Amino acid sequence: MTKKALIIGGGIAGPVTAMALRRAGIDSEVFEAYDRGAEGVGAFLTLAVNGLEALRLLDLHDLVCGLGMDTPVMEIRNARGRLLATTSQPSRTLRRADLYRALRDEAVRRGVRIHHGKRLVDASVTSGGVRAVFADGGEAAGDLLVGADGLRSRTRALIDPGAPAPGTSGC
Repeated sequence: MTKKALIIGGGIAGPVTAMALRRAGIDSEVFEAYDRGAEGVGAFLTLAVNGLEALRLLDLHDLVCGLGMDTPVMEIRNARGRLLATTSQPSRTLRRADLYRALRDEAVRRGVRIHHGKRLVDASVTSGGVRAVFADGGEAAGDLLVGADGLRSRTRALIDPGAPAPGTSGC
């Protein structure tokens, strides 16, 4: 029997997770809190070698390889400017909005359903799986719930109300 995943968060991670699950034979729907996509949101990000390999495994590498620019060397520094690490592994720097758009469009092309305006307010375990309740009064049922809703994840707060809040590493 095909399982169904409810993915909370329609940024970059949500659609990619949906495509990965689909490859494993698990149907999914993505629920995004905002009433629109994230076109134009964010600045730049760098995909390191492991991120590029993950995209390759999902047949998404060629989709994003033309976006942005190669980044042959990357330095990581703390807030005080102290060098923490240098890497010369192949990576790619691109606009977050371009990556989002390309991955979202590909997920939709592959049949992933993305719902906007679906802010998660509650989730519970049912006899048949899980139930998600949204601020607009809508509900969804599935076999598993995946939180891809970012740093201040509502999903994480519902699953583990005692989870520590996000913070800085202090470096």
